Amino acid sequence: VFKYLNYSIWFAIAEFVDNSIQGFLNNKNNNKILNRKKCIVQINYSFSDDVLTITDNSFGIIERDHQRAFTAGIPPLNSSGLSEFGIGMKSAAIWFSPNWTVITQPFNTEIEYRYDFVLSEILSGNGNLTPSLKKSISKKGFTTIILKELHHKINKKNIKLLKNNLRFIYRNFLREKSLEIYFNDQKLLFEEVEILED
Repeated sequence: VFKYLNYSIWFAIAEFVDNSIQGFLNNKNNNKILNRKKCIVQINYSFSDDVLTITDNSFGIIERDHQRAFTAGIPPLNSSGLSEFGIGMKSAAIWFSPNWTVITQPFNTEIEYRYDFVLSEILSGNGNLTPSLKKSISKKGFTTIILKELHHKINKKNIKLLKNNLRFIYRNFLREKSLEIYFNDQKLLFEEVEILED
């Protein structure tokens, strides 16, 4: 069902950005540990490989939230923020791709969790996702989502529209400099619209 949702590419990507922002806001009290001043989201698309990657510095997904994060329709404990229904990441990921990976390391651990979602295996199996674990001290407090074999491809014709829509959707965060978004290493800036006077 998610594959056929009426998304646009920028609104699907916005589901991931929303989660990044909300994760950053939820962990502001823990910021003393990593000293991060703003949420940074890096979106990269490889035209040659047809792979979309979204990485953030939003402190990672803590282990007790993993089951909720990978189960559709379980809202977060605090649903007053950008993540309201507990469906955004899952619906957007499956809309984009039948084959995606989430790698996350919570800020307070040295364990990196990797979840590989392959739709055909989920449908033919018991529906469970089991992470692979590895010890890592090089990076902490991040989440990376890798989407492959895209149903909905990004083409060079709609790149400008995609970037402009992301700038507009997140203009308030960009204005106050609490968020930085990069698309293929280009920083997205919101330019104020000139007010016309009679």
